[in-house]
Amino acid sequence: MADHSTQFSMQLEIRLGAAYSPEKSWTSAQRTKAGYPPCRLKDDLVSAFTIMDEGGEFSSMLRRMGQKKKAAVFHIDVLAAEGLLTESHFSLTDNQFAKVTISPLSPRPPLPHH
Repeated sequence: MADHSTQFSMQLEIRLGAAYSPEKSWTSAQRTKAGYPPCRLKDDLVSAFTIMDEGGEFSSMLRRMGQKKKAAVFHIDVLAAEGLLTESHFSLTDNQFAKVTISPLSPRPPLPHH
């Protein structure tokens, strides 16, 4: 079974077609396990994926999933969690935590009224 980073890369290839290039956009060390050469950027300075959305295909895919924001460059890290995100526990390195921006792909559930 492929690791989560490899699975995510495969999904990007399926969903974005020619607009996604693993050679350019998959920037984590995990890419070598799939046969790609190591990324030349320093690993602790980059995300697992850095997508230059020049044609807007990635933004369009996110809009279909409910995301409203548009960006020219997306920095994505892949972490696995069991169950719902609000109920799961996972850890981040200091570098990952420093890069975190909360921007859910789906709307947050409404807060209960008191």
